[in-house]
Amino acid sequence: MSAQDRIPFYGGRLNEEVSKGLTHLKKANLADQKKAIQAAVSILKSDSLKETGEEENTSFALLCSTVLSLYRSAIRLPNLKPAFLKEDLNALQLPNDFITEFTKAVGEW
Repeated sequence: MSAQDRIPFYGGRLNEEVSKGLTHLKKANLADQKKAIQAAVSILKSDSLKETGEEENTSFALLCSTVLSLYRSAIRLPNLKPAFLKEDLNALQLPNDFITEFTKAVGEW
């Protein structure tokens, strides 16, 4: 089954917030992408961005918001196969390193 034969994990289309944040996510370095993934997991576990120590950085907040939206969409589907998740993220033209880290984080949830 290819991405064209099914609905992506994020739904029929991306919400406006995620669409705007994807450009920033694509340009972010791997270290910031990893921190955003960790922050998204932390936010879902504690409902607080303050634990990440990054609440003052609006650029990082946008990155976290984008990753958090994608992460929430992925974890709400318990039967989402990693291969489909990777395929959907590739369709968004995200960096391979981010896709690997994001898929690993979703799998650990």
